[in-house]
Amino acid sequence: MTQAFEVSYTALETPSTARAQAVIVGRAIIAMVDSRHVRNAGSPMFFKRHEAGFTVCCESLQALKCLPQTYGSVLGHFGEFERGTAIAVPTGENFQALFAIAPSARSYSEATRRRLAVEVGGRLAQYLAQRMIAVRVRVPENCDSIVVTSACVHELESLPERFNGVFQRQAVSAV
Repeated sequence: MTQAFEVSYTALETPSTARAQAVIVGRAIIAMVDSRHVRNAGSPMFFKRHEAGFTVCCESLQALKCLPQTYGSVLGHFGEFERGTAIAVPTGENFQALFAIAPSARSYSEATRRRLAVEVGGRLAQYLAQRMIAVRVRVPENCDSIVVTSACVHELESLPERFNGVFQRQAVSAV
């Protein structure tokens, strides 16, 4: 079992609406992804939004410790965030995400749903390989779903919510 680490950034001031908060957190994540801190980290970093800010996950504790203690926009595009303490999170081949067929396609015949799962599963595997996301994609026999497994829960959480318009990602779970 390998180990990963994560650190949370919390907004020092929260806007009055959830929509404004989502915009601010989104802008902060985009800015941090483009920052020299992340580009020069030497290890991939994954970002996840939460109500009060965002979390950064990485396999390198040192890379997380090199992130700034506070992060904000000089021009006021987004608020200011404060870094929390880095914590260890367990990883292993124990996490999976299920892509289930969308409700609008459930009326298709069983053979069509199965064929779609196989074809779209192949496209999903290619899509993830091009983005260098280390996951395993498989379509169980006699099933109309796609199963994606990974060593890192954050890789699965970064997958698209919908893929090819026919499959929706369900919650990430431990196997």
